[in-house]
Amino acid sequence: EASSLVCVDVEGVMVIRPAHCPPPTESNIIDIVVAPQMSFGSGQHHTTRLMCRLIHTHTEGGRMLDVGCGTGVLSIAALKCGAEHATAVDIDPWSVESTRNAAQLNNLESHIEPVLGTVEAIEGESYRLIAANIMRNILIQDMARYNAALLPGGKLLLSGFLEEDHAAVRAAAEEQGLCEIEVLNSGGWVASA
Repeated sequence: EASSLVCVDVEGVMVIRPAHCPPPTESNIIDIVVAPQMSFGSGQHHTTRLMCRLIHTHTEGGRMLDVGCGTGVLSIAALKCGAEHATAVDIDPWSVESTRNAAQLNNLESHIEPVLGTVEAIEGESYRLIAANIMRNILIQDMARYNAALLPGGKLLLSGFLEEDHAAVRAAAEEQGLCEIEVLNSGGWVASA
């Protein structure tokens, strides 16, 4: 995905683009600039676009956590949709660096905290919005950690899994007392809130 540096339209509400692509001309379109390098999050994958759509709908201010941040695209989307601060966590040093670069490109350095590590790195913290766009097995394994970090009334947005894995991810969320309120599908991939 990192080699495909093109401008990506997300349902007419957001544009995800590398710095060399011109910004959108319409003032109501959210403009997100990314520097993919070697990380996931140029906006071309179905799950990135699905998560951006959920973020656009479900961001209500406060702090957000971006698990498996890649380029930091979901952190930036949430901040531009009203979140006040984003903690962007990834196990890949390239992703942490890409997130730092994207924060600078979007003039959001003081609002994004890139963290090298897993969701365990934020233990004890609380968030109004948590976005995790990672593999099914990791989502299921860490569901209790997401739930523990979610403020009452907060939203957990999940993607990175195929339609055939949706039931297993939903069941893991329900075991934590979470209920699904929205599901989006694209190209065989799923995102849920």
